[in-house]
Amino acid sequence: MKFISVIGPKDQLDTVTRQYLCRYEIQLENAMGELKHLNNITPNAELNPYREAAGRAAEIAALYGSKATAVRDMDVDTAMERITEVQNRIQKADRETDALEKELKKERGLLDAVSPYQELHFDISRILHFKEVRFRFGRLPVGYYERLKTYAYDDACTIFEKCKETEDYVWGVYFVPAAEAKKVDAIYASLHFERIHLEDAYEGTVDEACRELKEKTDALEQQITAVRAELAKELNGMSESISAASKTLAYESKLFDVRKLAARIEEGDNKEDYYILCGWMGEEDVKGAGRGSGYFLYTGRKSGQKSFNPSDSSEKPEADQAVRNVYPDVWPAELSGI
Repeated sequence: MKFISVIGPKDQLDTVTRQYLCRYEIQLENAMGELKHLNNITPNAELNPYREAAGRAAEIAALYGSKATAVRDMDVDTAMERITEVQNRIQKADRETDALEKELKKERGLLDAVSPYQELHFDISRILHFKEVRFRFGRLPVGYYERLKTYAYDDACTIFEKCKETEDYVWGVYFVPAAEAKKVDAIYASLHFERIHLEDAYEGTVDEACRELKEKTDALEQQITAVRAELAKELNGMSESISAASKTLAYESKLFDVRKLAARIEEGDNKEDYYILCGWMGEEDVKGAGRGSGYFLYTGRKSGQKSFNPSDSSEKPEADQAVRNVYPDVWPAELSGI
């Protein structure tokens, strides 16, 4: 294994990574850590423009992607467009289902609140609009119901209509004249009566209101299922392109992350921007590398090198001539310390 440095113009880093370095087995190291003896290098801090899209694409592909092995035959712009298109479609379906689920939650709440009183065969909307008689829907523990019956029978001011009994609670509604409401409410409270407020959103008897609400909730559930089924059908028809887009963006994100390991150098009067990558490569691969347009591969010492300074002509190591030969039109005429 040989320690190598790969250097070239920063705007060709992606091309070098994609077209040349990918051909070889190379273990890249963090250039800032490995070349800390150099004086004029800075970290190559750039945000990966593909990472977020690649993450979204992976989530979408897990749900709607092809089960077959995806072939990365899509260019990155098309991949970004496809994932954006799919995400917009998913968001549209989510907005529709969110609105339906909000309505479903409301209707279920109304149904759950009134369903314990189905034995009350009376127009519930009329009860909710009583003026001179106060009404209280609610429940109390079973253990207090016998006491309530004794009190209700002995007191002509209140009537309790039992509607439902379970192992723990008795549901019902009591009526009391408005003038006696404060006193009677206190007595029911002492019996642990929990008042349940019903919205003025019911029509007909409790039975009729429950049937209507059940029909509404069933219809809303069917609409939600239909929206999700339509989305799944549409996206399953795009499964191959979704998988290809996901694979492309994952690949591009991984390539771009190579930049995190690179160091930057600005040299010369025009402050030309260069990069340095470093790492380990097998000796046979080293022989084949370093011949591509756009970069220079240096296999010198790992330590003891001097600052990278193309404008400094005080020293001209053997690497200078090699760089001029490989990259005469773009690379600085003088390369010292590498």
